[in-house]
Amino acid sequence: MNLLHSIDALDDLPGPVHLAIGVFDGVHLGHQAVIRSALAQPGTGVVVTFDPHPSRVLRPDRTPLMLTSTRHKINILRTLDVKNLLVIPFDDAFARTSARDFVRRLQSVCHPLGSVAVGSDWTFGHRAAGNVDLLRSLGVTVHAIDPVIIDGEMARSTLVRDAVKAGDIVKVRVVEIDLPRKRIALTMKVQEPATGPSPSPAAWPKDRTPPVQAQPAKPQTSLAAAFGKLKR
Repeated sequence: MNLLHSIDALDDLPGPVHLAIGVFDGVHLGHQAVIRSALAQPGTGVVVTFDPHPSRVLRPDRTPLMLTSTRHKINILRTLDVKNLLVIPFDDAFARTSARDFVRRLQSVCHPLGSVAVGSDWTFGHRAAGNVDLLRSLGVTVHAIDPVIIDGEMARSTLVRDAVKAGDIVKVRVVEIDLPRKRIALTMKVQEPATGPSPSPAAWPKDRTPPVQAQPAKPQTSLAAAFGKLKR
């Protein structure tokens, strides 16, 4: 993977350059849809994310627990065959960048900027003034990806966090796991179910992973630890 640490580094990539932009905490199915949209375009696909999570700078008193550290996120993105990853340092100065200036800078360093893939409700820039409409008004070809709906719920990082906190490992797997060749090993322990043992592997459908055998609850398990390591 070609790991980039500044927007100016995009200048070295052959065009057209297609960007998938987002925080991508947890890299759930909704995130994966955005990423795959950019990678499917003819040209150079680049995933663009931020470190640290913007809320740690903008709302430090209301920052949610992170599902994935940046290093873990990078490992997951490798399994999606991401060849180019731009990790933008998110600090106070960057937070003050206007949405228009951010777009203009991307346009100036990509030769050319082929398209941008984002979630349809994505906002960006100072005071979240930027959105899909602004991108299009500035001449950007936009792939606005609607939320992925699973069992009537939108695949969002908040949904995954709530499921992890509740010990609902099955829901976490359904929302999170769609990675080729590798899977996330969830190591968070859950309380013993009230009734019935888990189905045997023989009784479980071949295209699904058997449920985790319940174990005694482990205190103070972080969300990042709950996602374990990637199996080889």
